[in-house]
Amino acid sequence: MVPIILILVAIFVLVVLFGLFVSGRFFLPRPAVTDVYWTVGGERVYTTQINTRVKAHVFLATATEFSGEIIIKIKRDLRFWPDSELTRQTFSVSMASDSVREFTLEFHPDSVSQGQLRGYYVELDFPFGYGRWTMENTYPPRLSVLPRD
Repeated sequence: MVPIILILVAIFVLVVLFGLFVSGRFFLPRPAVTDVYWTVGGERVYTTQINTRVKAHVFLATATEFSGEIIIKIKRDLRFWPDSELTRQTFSVSMASDSVREFTLEFHPDSVSQGQLRGYYVELDFPFGYGRWTMENTYPPRLSVLPRD
């Protein structure tokens, strides 16, 4: 009887730990996101016009060696609906201790910031166990998009 209880407790603990990993609440040390910003034509911006080429810049810093794939996503910030993904890019990362690295992703905002759409933001997915990073939920730093003149 006792071995069955121990097996059930062990299974329960494993399920809880797996759930924490998946939810991102229990993650391994990961690179710090030190800066994220937008540029248009080389100039830093927080507002742009629809269908303009925008470049998202993401800077990661790490105190320890880090390697794995990260996914950088540009997402639409929607009111009253789940946010949607505009584009994504996967990067294979290998960083030495005490290093900083920049990643960029170009896109064209396809809708103006009005009605259901508030704007655009950056989200990073780290390898399993390292969690996720999402840009602060304010404008700025999130990107607002205006109609063409």
